[in-house]
Amino acid sequence: MRAAVLHAGGAVRTVSRGTPPPTAGEVLLRVTLAGICGTDLELARGYKANAQVGCVLGHEFVGVVARLPPPPPAAAAAAAADAADADAATAADGGAAAAAAEAAAAVDACPPLGTRVVAEINCVTAADAAAAAADADGGGADGGAATPAGRAHHPRRTVVGIGGRDGAWATYVSVPVANVHAVPAGLPDAVAVAVEPLAAATAAAAVVADAAPPTGAAVAVLGAGRLGVLVALALRAALPPGGTEGRTPVTVLVRSPAGSPRTARAAGVLRRAGIPLAPVGGGPYAAVVDCTGGPDGVATALSLVRPTGVVVVKSTYAPPPPPPAAAGGGAAGAAAAPAAAAAPAGGLSAAALVDLVVREVRLVGSRCGNFGVALAAAAAAPAGWLDGWVSATFDLEDAAAAVAAAAAPGALKALATTGFFRLVDHGVDDGAVGALLRAAAPFFDQPAAAKAAAAVAGMAVSRGYEQSPQHRAYAAAVAAGAEPTAAAAARAAHPEPAAREGILTERFCCGPSAAAADLFFHPNVWPPPPGGGAPHLRPPMTAVYDAMAAAADGVLRLLAAAAGAPADYFVDRSRHGHSNLQVAHYPSQPVAPPAGLARVKAHADSSTVTLLWRVAGGDAETAARGGLQLLPRHRAAAATADGDGAGAGDGTGDGDGLGHGDGGAGWVDVPPAAPGELLVNVGAGLARWTGGAWPATRHRVVNPVAGAPARRLSVAFFHKPDVRARVDAAELLVYGGLPPLAGGAGGQVPARHAPVTYGEGVSRVGVLHRLRHLPADEAAARYHRFVASGDVADLEGGEGGGASRDARTSA
Repeated sequence: MRAAVLHAGGAVRTVSRGTPPPTAGEVLLRVTLAGICGTDLELARGYKANAQVGCVLGHEFVGVVARLPPPPPAAAAAAAADAADADAATAADGGAAAAAAEAAAAVDACPPLGTRVVAEINCVTAADAAAAAADADGGGADGGAATPAGRAHHPRRTVVGIGGRDGAWATYVSVPVANVHAVPAGLPDAVAVAVEPLAAATAAAAVVADAAPPTGAAVAVLGAGRLGVLVALALRAALPPGGTEGRTPVTVLVRSPAGSPRTARAAGVLRRAGIPLAPVGGGPYAAVVDCTGGPDGVATALSLVRPTGVVVVKSTYAPPPPPPAAAGGGAAGAAAAPAAAAAPAGGLSAAALVDLVVREVRLVGSRCGNFGVALAAAAAAPAGWLDGWVSATFDLEDAAAAVAAAAAPGALKALATTGFFRLVDHGVDDGAVGALLRAAAPFFDQPAAAKAAAAVAGMAVSRGYEQSPQHRAYAAAVAAGAEPTAAAAARAAHPEPAAREGILTERFCCGPSAAAADLFFHPNVWPPPPGGGAPHLRPPMTAVYDAMAAAADGVLRLLAAAAGAPADYFVDRSRHGHSNLQVAHYPSQPVAPPAGLARVKAHADSSTVTLLWRVAGGDAETAARGGLQLLPRHRAAAATADGDGAGAGDGTGDGDGLGHGDGGAGWVDVPPAAPGELLVNVGAGLARWTGGAWPATRHRVVNPVAGAPARRLSVAFFHKPDVRARVDAAELLVYGGLPPLAGGAGGQVPARHAPVTYGEGVSRVGVLHRLRHLPADEAAARYHRFVASGDVADLEGGEGGGASRDARTSA
């Protein structure tokens, strides 16, 4: 399996790990979605003194039952049956009989295979419970292992992803059956993954509710991060009516209500619940919940709470380093002791402690909560109550980038999964994309001759109207009522590798609006204004291009930070890029196409990142209608020819057939993004740039079932830097955020990661790399002749091709 492991120094890297073995009393879960919380970030910063180095992080997750617990061995089961009671069994065999009894009970109690579940994080095995019972410090018959509250403080507990047990940033995780809770039908994964922090939030709310604040007295949450948002929502639901708004007033306090993207995103979530954000201050409050995640939070909370009030502390964090020891001994050393005692300890001074006593303030630590209560609260919440809580969703292979995203100022919650990642708050308006699609649909509905007026040549340059020869032959055969057998043969004569692969689609593409006169760019080509009042394609397409380009820059800044590089590392190398936007039209297929032809063949994009907007709604993405599929990256690794995730073959690489074959079994459907979301995937450009640390995702678009009403549109933006930009993995590695390059001998950079320019080594824009030996004017002339004719001979200079070919060879 694949797992994201914490390394020394806080680096998180995705590696191969063995699947957890069958363990008595435990169920194996296949993780479908995992969250990144403040505790995970603090673990990477040194919380728990690096106790988790070498372990898999992650404790917020949702998954499905993948393997039932093993039954106990016959002999152990018989011993358990013969034991008169648990104490006798423990004394007789050191807990083996108790463990066997637990194993047998787990088999009966485990949910069926495929059940969607969440799991508590505090784990106690039967053997550990028996050992605790035999220990003088056990605190009871089993040390409290029978209940969630008892497991939370059991002396022999392990904690998923936090202490002594691997976590859920992995393909699989193993937990005791007693910890598992089935997820109610209809509760989305993106909400179910929040059950663990929601349980912690409801526990804090319960403390405040038990303190019975006076009617109308205000309560406050300090901090508007991930947990602070959930605590505020839980308080809103848990506290009794009162105050002028009909409920106990709940306010979230932050240092600067408009000062950060994270706060702005939290405000959007809270606004729907009627919970205001305010600057730190005001009060006094009947209760304050500290969710700052920092050492100053407790002292601030105590300054805001009223006498006899309650402060609930939720923050865990890596403590600051101790002050340097006083030099020397004797009087100097003795004099240092009182000063140290008076100094703030984690932000809470001795004076503050005295004030707490005088004002009779309750200070309560709160950690875990009841999953049953949290699941019920989540199921009863109104639809969309957590919209905006998740800022991005990442592939498990991009765990390092996910951690960086979770720590970034604009992130509220980041999730790791297997597949493309999803992006919100990206600045691309759904209304603008809708306007583009309303203009594109009538363009594609025109006769072939009308569309061809806006064509450049084949599918070579990603400008204007493009249609594969196979699509043209297929459509002509279907229109004539003939079998489309000739469509497969149409691939042989085309010079572009992508077109030889063959795809059954048509598209319209544009590039930068202000591209310089440069041989690496072809001017945009636009159709004439349509008749009959139909919208023109150019205005909405250029607007979406600009918005997508800005969003891609934002993604690349985030990824640069994850690599430890300056934020504009990639953006600075893209100032003269040749990105392109395409609207792809996948018409219905009333007749099954010949074998070997698909809407889009298996490939990995040549971009750095690709941003994808797809039409969602109803059954538009069911298997019958055809849709996007991806090959999980660990399965695709064996199929890549150069180890960088780029796949075989090349062509333009813009979703048009880059790569060969399907890579075998293991393809998974990619559901459409929700409103306001973009799908993002890493392309071969970023794979090469990171030395394969972030591999390109192979994907394809499959054909629908014959006769299904399966017309579909999508909008994709392929970000590409300057073709002259130097792609140097070793240079990027210097910044320290990426794992070392593998495969080089004697410390040398492997050939597959050697420095190249983007145009020569990654994109190979059309066929321009073949012209790099020529003066710019001649290269541009040949290129544009090829664009006009589609004849590869024009790249060789026509009648003078032989001399040019010899000159290139000698060079």
